[in-house]
Amino acid sequence: MTLLPVAHRELLVDARNGGGAWARFLSGLGGVGLFGLLWVTPMQSQPQVVSSVVFHTLAWLSFAYACLAGALHTSDAVGREKRSGTLGLLFLTDLTALDVILGKLCATGARSVYGVLALVPVLSLPVMVGGVSGGQVFRAVVALLVTLLLSLSLGLLASVVARDFRGAVTATVLAMSGLSAGLDGVGWAVALRTGTSPDAARQWSPMAMMRWSQAEPWRSPAIHASFGRAWKRQALLGAGALAVAAACVRRRRSDWTEPAREIPRASEASGLVGWRHVEWEALLASSPYAWLQRVARPVPWTFKVTFGLMAGLFVVAALASISRPGTNAQLGAAGGAMLVLAALHVGLKLQLALAATRGIGEDRESGGLEMLVVSGIGPELVQEGHRDALVRQYRGPLMTVYACQFGMAAVLSARGMPPDVGALLLALVLGAAFLWIDFDTLLRVGLRHGLKERGPQAAFRATVVRVLLPGWIAVLPLGVSIVTGGSATVVTVLALSWLAFSAYVLKKVRKRARIDVEHGFMQLAAELPFDTDDWEVRDDFRRAAGAQYPSARAG
Repeated sequence: MTLLPVAHRELLVDARNGGGAWARFLSGLGGVGLFGLLWVTPMQSQPQVVSSVVFHTLAWLSFAYACLAGALHTSDAVGREKRSGTLGLLFLTDLTALDVILGKLCATGARSVYGVLALVPVLSLPVMVGGVSGGQVFRAVVALLVTLLLSLSLGLLASVVARDFRGAVTATVLAMSGLSAGLDGVGWAVALRTGTSPDAARQWSPMAMMRWSQAEPWRSPAIHASFGRAWKRQALLGAGALAVAAACVRRRRSDWTEPAREIPRASEASGLVGWRHVEWEALLASSPYAWLQRVARPVPWTFKVTFGLMAGLFVVAALASISRPGTNAQLGAAGGAMLVLAALHVGLKLQLALAATRGIGEDRESGGLEMLVVSGIGPELVQEGHRDALVRQYRGPLMTVYACQFGMAAVLSARGMPPDVGALLLALVLGAAFLWIDFDTLLRVGLRHGLKERGPQAAFRATVVRVLLPGWIAVLPLGVSIVTGGSATVVTVLALSWLAFSAYVLKKVRKRARIDVEHGFMQLAAELPFDTDDWEVRDDFRRAAGAQYPSARAG
């Protein structure tokens, strides 16, 4: 018998699949393009300093991807099999739980590993310029691979334990955030409180490990030793997560091989739906699909609790920055408040992308969406209900982020904190302007990919990549220029360039989403293929003809 047969089969399939080669090629090409973009960014520094800044920017960007890899790739690996009912078929053979877990890890995580390895030559380019050593590159790659293993393992464990894809993604993101930023901050807090070393907790933090990887052994032997202990412990933690996932699969295999239980009768169900029926009677009359979305898919309590804690942490940091003017503590508190504010932005957008794709995708897979459309609720009512439900559900968090955004701008303006208040205010204003644009675009594009993609994870990943990733990458030159002391003229030009590029990308993405939903809703609802490119040409021609001949458009 072949050792680890499922992993062996998945690796052979991926080797025959041309998509893997394209993923490696595009990853390397994107790394080279990003390297060139950062290298031509105006910086008032020596070439060695510029080389170091470019290397660290690329390394930390790769680290952010490694932390999100579990949510993007493995958090639905077992959940998809559970939904389709095919997981029980694997247990009718002689396969063990470990075979299944490692096979799913290879099937879903191989491309993310290929992408990180394709960036290794790009990370090595700054070595030729100077300012970065080969040892730093090697240790950074080790830290990235260990973080990737930990993230993929936690995503796979969440896929086994969680009831649905949304819970698995939320658990994976919270686990990686807690390990990376949470343990790092807890270690420092305990050290400041007790006067002991913070390394005992921080050695389990991927963020601390990534920072320690840049310490040279001859210059900082203690930090280098901490890095050695950190990557070994975190690699063991990732292996432990895989072992726990295999144990959970082994214990629950009887549940997945037995037939599904009967759905309880309506008289035995909770009366909560009845209360919502009365409370939202007006919504049910005006938009039935919006009522269905709000009743069947409420905002998860995990998001409410996490978002509330982060908002409270922002308030504490903002008040601390006001209470100690003119000190280093004020700058530290202001920086912490800005980081928490950025986390609020990203968390809200990721949750909205998840919610925008989940409901419509589940209704399409079950066939309920097609039945709704052909039974009298037209595509327009479904689209309006989908948007109306999400706007009502996430209006409160959106207003909270806006209040934090403008509150931080007021704090910076009132205190006049160095070094460059104007640049920070500009970033806050631009972030506030694009918050609503991203919010609206995620609703539209999430609907499109929820209809087009086969699974919720693919829909979530496609929505994030098309809506959020271009803006995140394009803002890097602006951030690097601000950090390295760029002039006001350069910062302004880069900010306007980022604004124009982001607006153009969002316009194109929104246009494709509108065409798909407007012209191909019925085909997509019935899981039929729809040619977007062909309809884009037709849509452009139809709109040009309508603008030139208004009477024809009216007819």
